[in-house]
This record gives sequence, structure tokens and C-alpha cells, in this order.
Amino acid sequence: MKTLHQLFNPHVFQGTLNKKGYFEGWYHKHSSRDGKSVFSIIPGISLGDDSHCFIQFIDNKSGETAYFRFNLEKFNYDRRTYSINIDNNQFSRNGFYIDICQRNLTLKGYAVYTDNIFYPGRIISPGIMGPFSFIPFMECNHGIVSINHKTSGHLKYNDHEYLLNNDAGYIEKDWGSSFPEEWIWLQANNFKIPDICIMASIAKIPWLGSSFYGFLCFLYLNGKLYRFMTYNFSRIRKLGYKNSMLTVHLKNNKYLLEIDVLCEAGRNLAAPINGKMDRIVKESINSRISFTLKDKTGNIVAEDSSHSGGLEISGNIIENTCRHFKI
Repeated sequence: MKTLHQLFNPHVFQGTLNKKGYFEGWYHKHSSRDGKSVFSIIPGISLGDDSHCFIQFIDNKSGETAYFRFNLEKFNYDRRTYSINIDNNQFSRNGFYIDICQRNLTLKGYAVYTDNIFYPGRIISPGIMGPFSFIPFMECNHGIVSINHKTSGHLKYNDHEYLLNNDAGYIEKDWGSSFPEEWIWLQANNFKIPDICIMASIAKIPWLGSSFYGFLCFLYLNGKLYRFMTYNFSRIRKLGYKNSMLTVHLKNNKYLLEIDVLCEAGRNLAAPINGKMDRIVKESINSRISFTLKDKTGNIVAEDSSHSGGLEISGNIIENTCRHFKI
């Protein structure tokens, strides 16, 4: 049973180490201002028949991914805030320190995060999942830890080096038993206009012996959060994929958000099924994400693009979502 502190602070560790068929992971993404260097580090735990903790790494410079595995007793956490240790490696909302050498692979460095912009919580909506945050049996839960922050430091992966100098950073997380059967996820926060962040996810969600298709999306722009969610009665106006271009148009009662993604090749990452990291998904972290925000009269409020967008498309999500919403 979750404590009230966990419920209203989704960034903290949500589980216990005694659970079975459970996973939890935090996704730290770093993007240089010129978009040429993008990498993500994912610390987490997997609980079940093969319980362990892990750190994943994905990099657009080398085009490689790596999965570093640790015994579960190497995982330590702070119940009050997001602060975890995996062996000698540390992760928090303030940055990371990492020093790994496994199987002839090395990953060493640190980063300091400043000027964090946190996702706002409310009594009826503790995080991005809104009222679904109160439902205890969700297959997969999603949280936004830091919408945007500046990141400075240094990282070295084998022979590839990364110098971070007030570059763009972002943190989100997932926890539960499994990733959805099928989904779309996209994210970017390295735009020409400062401090913009966009994230959207469409997924097939199990529900009381059946399932439905739902979506979460926000655009953070000029200090304002524009929300497009299933639970606030937003709608999908257009969804399609053709010639490596993903198109997603979402509408709420005041705005239309048009998103176009030029999809780059994805790299292999491990994902959970019943807590075990046995599934392979493809993720790109250098896709080009463009958006246009319009008001209800069709006037353009803002538009911009990023060359360091994250993207995952899994299963027949586009075809099935279009059928479900009769798009």
C-alpha cells in the first residue's frame, strides 16, 4: 500500500524490495544545445525470479546501448525524495555520479542539474496521470520528475566523451508490472525557444478485464503548461505514420497541438514484462520533433522544432488507436 507521501510525490521510489513482478526506472536524458550529442541513462530495479538492479545507457554518438546489471542489495533509496544509489553510482533530481566497468565496457562521469522545472501536482492530480494516480492496479504508471533543467558535467563511454555545459536535461519515470502491450512515446526539450518541453504517450491500457486506448501529453511553453489528456476530455484529431513521418494532432477545449516527428532508427533497450527485463524495444533519441500550437480560432501561438527528440513506437498502436477513436 502506498503512503500519502509516495502518492503525492511520484518522483520518489514507489515500490518495496519485497514485491514480485515489479519494475521501477528513472529516465535521465541529456541533449547538447546543438543537438549533436544526446544520451540517456536509466537506473532501475527488476523484481521477480531474476531480481536485480540495473543501469541502462543509450547514446546517439556511438549508436550503442548498454545494460549494466547489479545485485539487488546494491540498490539503496531515500523515501523522502528521489535519491538512489546503485552500488557506487548515484542519481537524484540534482544530478548523477557514475563509475562502471563491466564486460570491457566503461561508463564514467558526473552531472550537476540546476534550474529544475518540476511538474506541478494538485490534490486531485498528484502528477501527470491525474486521477489515475489514485488507482492501485495500473499495469504501468508514468511520472515526470523534471520537465527541464540545465546540466553541466562530463561523461565518458568507452572512447566517446561528452562535455555538458548548461545543456538541456529531462527526467521521467515508469513503475508497475509491465510496459503496455503497445504504445507511442515521444519527448523533446531542446528547442530554439528556451525551456520548452513536449511529451506525449498513447498506449493500450488494461482495465477491469478489458482494455482501452488512452493518452497523456503536455507542452511546457513560456512558463505555462498546456495539457492534452484522456482524463481532461482532450481528443486525438489525427494520427498517422508515412515515409518515416509520425503525425499526432491533439485538441483540448482551447488549443490544437500539431506534432510531426521525423523518425530516426531506434536502438535496443530492455523493457519489463511482469517485472522481468525480458522485452526489447527500439528507441530513438535523435528524431526531429516539430510542433505547432494553435488557439481555437486557428491562430498560431508558437511553433518550434528539435533534433534531439526521443521516440518509441511499439506494436500496432497507430492502426488500433485510429480504429478505437474512429480517426
